[in-house]
Amino acid sequence: MRKAPWKQIAVLALLLGGMALRIYFTPQGLLAYLIPTLYWGLVAGLVIWIEGGVESTFHSRNMKILRIALLISAVQIFINIDAGLITKFAKSPAALTPIAITLNLTRVVSNLVGVEVSRSYLVKLGRKKNLNVVIGAVSVFYTFVSTSLTGLFNIGDRLAYVKYLGEVFLPSLAENMTSTYLGLLGGPLCSLGYRVPSSVFQWVSPILPDLPWGFKSLIGVMVPTVGFVAIAATASVSDYVTAGVRNIRNWGELKEDKGSVQSFVFAIIMVLVIWSMTGLLGFQPRVVVSGSMTPSIQIGDIVVSVDTRPERISVGDVVLFMTGKTPIMHRVIEVNGGMGNLHFITKGDANDTPDDPVFPEQVKGKLVMTVPKVGWIPLRLRSAFFSMAKTVTESTWARYTIIGLAPITAATGALGVLNGKKRKKRFRK
Repeated sequence: MRKAPWKQIAVLALLLGGMALRIYFTPQGLLAYLIPTLYWGLVAGLVIWIEGGVESTFHSRNMKILRIALLISAVQIFINIDAGLITKFAKSPAALTPIAITLNLTRVVSNLVGVEVSRSYLVKLGRKKNLNVVIGAVSVFYTFVSTSLTGLFNIGDRLAYVKYLGEVFLPSLAENMTSTYLGLLGGPLCSLGYRVPSSVFQWVSPILPDLPWGFKSLIGVMVPTVGFVAIAATASVSDYVTAGVRNIRNWGELKEDKGSVQSFVFAIIMVLVIWSMTGLLGFQPRVVVSGSMTPSIQIGDIVVSVDTRPERISVGDVVLFMTGKTPIMHRVIEVNGGMGNLHFITKGDANDTPDDPVFPEQVKGKLVMTVPKVGWIPLRLRSAFFSMAKTVTESTWARYTIIGLAPITAATGALGVLNGKKRKKRFRK
């Protein structure tokens, strides 16, 4: 039986209100625990009432999907611990007294229950619509709900902006994509089975992996994406039918699931790009913006450097080194000193005077490849993007208007998908 439209509107309005609350109001002290707990408890209570009770809301439609969800969560915990063994562990920043653990878990669990119950409700309403649109829209909506929108406009520090995308936004988007898919096929119990174990681990464990942000980016994007592909690969036609999906034109295409594979490849490429930008893969591409190495290296060329031990650097090599926070790529003209006093004298090919002595700890790599002129494309795009973004962010009115309209746009789009005009489609099994 179709639910009354006002109930759908009530859920969307409550979610919209929560997003607005996060943007314009930051509770402090005990309110930081109390308000989110009450809010998500209210969201969960409303959806459970609409769905007809706790049993009907949390009844798992598919135990196979639940097992997959638990497996993905276990793999994510294991990989994080394994990465911590490679890097290091640190004491948990969360207080671990009985009262603190109770408060933290109450807030986290209420948040997770409210999010996943409402998520499954939204995808359930939209399961007869375009499946890709529903999964994408709901995933983006909950990414905005769970992350800071202001981070998308904070481009003053470019490295911090890239770290925000790699460490916060992209992992949250990947996690929400997987959670939405699980919620579609198995209901809130399956998406909770995916999210609860790793969240509880983060808040209860006395020591946690202290990972560089590049590791966090890689694990945070790759594991949910692999999980998404695993769900798509194992889901059968009967799983979709049980979930109430009715608008897939060709059920035979589910076995191939080319879209999921493309998403997986795209996620890998995105993470590799982020890692290569920061040198975490051992090599680092850069666009040349200075003419100090002309004519051998021109402005707009892309140069690729690799990690190299200082003792392997010789006269004639072009090295990347840091002077303060400024990266410089110049040619080595002298190698002086022994193991305890090794330093290099460098000079740009177009410069008249050499640089100050460069010590091993300043050296970040040695040039191995130059790609002529290709860098002009990102230079132009970057210049245009930051010019436009600077214009927008310099206006307080524009910044808060955009942030304020984001949840309204998301909610309006979701409401349009869920309550739009019905199109006549043939169901082909």
